[in-house]
Amino acid sequence: MKRENYVYNWTEVPVIVDVGYVCRILGVTADTVQKLLRSGTLRGFKVGRDWRICKSDIMAFIGEQEATA
Repeated sequence: MKRENYVYNWTEVPVIVDVGYVCRILGVTADTVQKLLRSGTLRGFKVGRDWRICKSDIMAFIGEQEATA
């Protein structure tokens, strides 16, 4: 799988994004993001069958990861 461009500027990120966008931000697969969402490690909400994630929740998740690394 070819890696896509990472997001380096938070002003470019919409307020609410889907799993695919989170994959590009974190550099992981959709399966990984969905596991994080189901476990509650990454906060999100479902719209029908699809997950939506707030930018603030992604930023909080990244901050937690940096603190534990």
